[in-house]
Amino acid sequence: MKNTKKVLSVALAGALAFGGMSTAFAAAPEMNKDTDKKVVEAVERLSAFGIVNGMEDGKYHEEMKVTREQFAKILVTALGLSDAADAAKGATKFSDVDGSRWSSGYINVAAGQGLLNGYPDGTFKPTKEVSYAEAVTMLVRALGYKDEFLPGSWPGNYVAKAADTGITSGAKFADANGTADRGTVAVLVDNALDAKVVKVSEYLGGEIKYTESKVTLLKEKLDVNKYEDVRLLADKTVDDSLDKDEVKVKFLKTTDEDDKENVKNMYKAEDVREFDLAEDTNLKPMLGEEVTIYLNDDNEVIYAQRENDDKANFDFIDKVTKDKEISLVKFNDEYEFAKNAVVYVFDDDKNKYKKEVDYDKLKVEDIVGHVGKFVVKNNKIVYAEIKGSGEDAADPWMLVKENKDGVLKGICETDADYELDLSKDGDFKGVLVFDQYGNKMDVKDIEENSLIYAQKQKYEGDDYAVVTVLKENVVKGKLGKVKKDEIEIGGKSYDIASYTDKNGDVQYNAYYSIDKDEHSKAWKTDSDWEKDMEDADDAEMVAYLDATGKIVYLTSEVKETSGYRYGIVTKAYADGDKIEVYTITKDGKGEKVKYNLEEDKDFENHKEIRKDDNGKFKEDNVKGTAIKRGDVVKFKLNKNGEIAEDELYVMDKDSAWTAKDDFGKDSIKTKEGKSFSIDSKTVLINAEGFEPGNNDFDTDDFGIIKWADIKEDASENARFFVFTDDDSDVDAEAVIFIGENGLTSANDEEAIYVIDKWTKHGDTYIEYADEDGKVHEREVYNKDDVEKEDAYIAKVKSDGKIELMKRKAGETVKDYKIVDGKVIEKDGKTIKVKDIFGNTEDYTLKSDTVVYEENSKKSISKIKKGDAVSFIVEDGVSVRVVERLVDDEEDKVIDKVENAEKKDIELASLSDVTVKERATTTVEVTVNPKDVKLVAKAKDESIAEVSVVDGKVSVKGLKEGETTVTVTATKDGYNSAEKTFKVTVEKKEETPSEDDSMITNAEAKGTVATAVSGDIDAKVTKVEVIYDGKTKEAKLADGKFTWNIFPGLDKGDKIIVKAYVGTELKDTDEVIVK
Repeated sequence: MKNTKKVLSVALAGALAFGGMSTAFAAAPEMNKDTDKKVVEAVERLSAFGIVNGMEDGKYHEEMKVTREQFAKILVTALGLSDAADAAKGATKFSDVDGSRWSSGYINVAAGQGLLNGYPDGTFKPTKEVSYAEAVTMLVRALGYKDEFLPGSWPGNYVAKAADTGITSGAKFADANGTADRGTVAVLVDNALDAKVVKVSEYLGGEIKYTESKVTLLKEKLDVNKYEDVRLLADKTVDDSLDKDEVKVKFLKTTDEDDKENVKNMYKAEDVREFDLAEDTNLKPMLGEEVTIYLNDDNEVIYAQRENDDKANFDFIDKVTKDKEISLVKFNDEYEFAKNAVVYVFDDDKNKYKKEVDYDKLKVEDIVGHVGKFVVKNNKIVYAEIKGSGEDAADPWMLVKENKDGVLKGICETDADYELDLSKDGDFKGVLVFDQYGNKMDVKDIEENSLIYAQKQKYEGDDYAVVTVLKENVVKGKLGKVKKDEIEIGGKSYDIASYTDKNGDVQYNAYYSIDKDEHSKAWKTDSDWEKDMEDADDAEMVAYLDATGKIVYLTSEVKETSGYRYGIVTKAYADGDKIEVYTITKDGKGEKVKYNLEEDKDFENHKEIRKDDNGKFKEDNVKGTAIKRGDVVKFKLNKNGEIAEDELYVMDKDSAWTAKDDFGKDSIKTKEGKSFSIDSKTVLINAEGFEPGNNDFDTDDFGIIKWADIKEDASENARFFVFTDDDSDVDAEAVIFIGENGLTSANDEEAIYVIDKWTKHGDTYIEYADEDGKVHEREVYNKDDVEKEDAYIAKVKSDGKIELMKRKAGETVKDYKIVDGKVIEKDGKTIKVKDIFGNTEDYTLKSDTVVYEENSKKSISKIKKGDAVSFIVEDGVSVRVVERLVDDEEDKVIDKVENAEKKDIELASLSDVTVKERATTTVEVTVNPKDVKLVAKAKDESIAEVSVVDGKVSVKGLKEGETTVTVTATKDGYNSAEKTFKVTVEKKEETPSEDDSMITNAEAKGTVATAVSGDIDAKVTKVEVIYDGKTKEAKLADGKFTWNIFPGLDKGDKIIVKAYVGTELKDTDEVIVK
């Protein structure tokens, strides 16, 4: 039968601080921050034992006085007699204590035990404030002492005995007759629990003799077993082999023989035991630390109290010394691991570490840059619980901007739209949330602007998210001094979070934004963050600190700065110190704005951006070329509103792009073979009527446009300049359209992810998610070509069935391509993927990219560096649907990627050619393999026009001169090859008697069906019409040629027309579809 004397409320919920004040519990009442440490410890322990509690407002109010009836309750409860008090409720022997009074039972029990007396007039005076003398008297009597045991007069004899037994140790009162406050009473009662009781030793001549025993009041009355010098090794959050209500401990010393009467069991030094935890007990805050534990008579841990013989911190590892010691920032020292140290490393990088690690097998280089809890004793680490890289949750941290029913949105690294799904039906089987001290929290308690560390851990055999929430880690103030690794905010300096890697290089673990989170950048040793900080000089900033007080994220509190601006120069002033630019203003309008230059030298000595032959952007320093009207520019302003020094860039006039097909949902595909990612933040200027190099334009025709208004329906052949992000060659920061822009319709293909499939009446059906994430069920048109849990390019047919068009990696359908590969880098939403053919490209994950892992929907934050992925990409840049591969599929793709060796394309040397003006010749191309993509480009396109037709290079002379033609061959899985040849164009010999033009009035009309026609010389015997790599022989009749193309070509497409006399090519003309 359970001991009815137990009245323990055992809700342990967490520490005030590692290594600080002892322990605070969920059931413990709130106390003031400046409350004496001894009082805090006493209230916590008494609260855990159910002896004291708070007032109605939840606070303890240690300053309030204690009445006699309140003390009677405390005393009776401390002696484990609460049940007896309930039974004794009723009439009392005191005239002023009615039987119905709440305290009657406690007063009856206390009086019956001889612990307290009334007054000579027969009253008890229940509401009178108890004096310290009365309080210690009752506590001394509780130990078994009688008046006759103590020589001397009251209260001096009882106060002296209280001091002798340790009851008054740490209690602060100057006058024994003064009234006792709740804080000091807690200390007195707490001390009394550890005092020894007195017992009858013998009867001699009718006289009873008493002696002090070795049994404490705690054991005697509450049957609680106290063990000192115990280290908490693990609970289920770090050791999944334990039950949820278990804890593992190590006894650091053998139980003293003198204590055997106070404990149920004896233990030896180094004994490791597992104990059940009493209900709602949480020892997470003290894991790894030396504590005193308290067990009830069922051997359950009901309470633990720090001994403060060691020191613990939630800390950050910033480097490893040459002696293999790790440097801890908050400890501000370097340590080695103690022999037999207990170390846990939770790193999901290929499960390198999954549980407890032998301290001597741990590679310290693996844990640099990680956070965790560390316990140090005798200048060595005795316990470490190290957070992993967090790549399955938030790496290295997440700044929460929104918590909507457990779906967290915020900033992670440079990704300002990071999402972590901690909801009930989210990415994890369950979620465990703690503050940095180990106190339990709920997901709903994660507030806006909280900085969290999150990682995946095994718990009950399932994947759980373990989240650590930092509190009181936000600093606001004006930006002051900016140093290499230090920032001043509000007059106080803060270090930037960083660590030193195994190569001795400093790696920053911090990110920043100078435009209120619109664009986030990584702090890097070679980045331009110091220059960026100049733009935020004196701005109000918000810094988010890690657990060690270093800055991990810095942002402007308001949008003080705008980063780079873009536009077209409308006027360059003759004095060379200012320019006027058509650009987008703060209110989103397009206007002409005059800017002074911070340095006049930039007027002529600026920077030029141009695209090279491979479509990459290059920067060159330009000297002696003045800014002029019509220049397309990118620039940044200083704090005075001037164009900052060395921050003026001019786009090369020949570096425009031409759109191919329709615009995508968030991308533009170009005829030059490159695609750009667009989002709502991209600056879009419609410079209608503007032509590069021509200053005859009217800004009244210009305007600012929104992507939402033109996506998916803007015309191909639109020409534009594009400025990309500094860290990416595909993410467009600004697009300036030139000339006229039309509209066309989008295609029917889409990317989907097949979640499940089944058969019904012999037909195959699938459940799939479309590009918008909506789930549908349809019958499959080609039923033998489908596997579930795969991404496909598909099209819904007119009969409602879905046709799955492609699945093999590397294959394309119109704007879509399938890619299988490994994510080798991730920067915000940009991922660098090495595919199974050995190609490495950048792709963009959009906020609405559909992500699946097998049949479970995930968020884009699930895609991490090192993942194996299979995805559908549109326009070569925007990922529409992606599957995160696991298990065998993951292993197969990773193996292919790591073993992919790109072969060389064998491209033979090309012969130089000579051609007359307006004449055409061809150059044979010998290449292996044959199914490569060939692109030809003339260095000077005004001299010769080149194209690839039927695997040959067609060269048409335009004007007298020489130029070089570069032919590039590309193919997935192969290294590209490049050869050049020289073209010499000779002036055509004029003969006054004969016109050698054999094709005149050629034209091509229509896009539904394209009709090609023209006049020909009577000598012409054959006319060829060449388009889309096809060569067709036209019909000849009555001095004309005709050919109909169906389906038709698109407006602006080129058609080559060749006229022959016999087998000799006599004339070539180019026709543009109208």
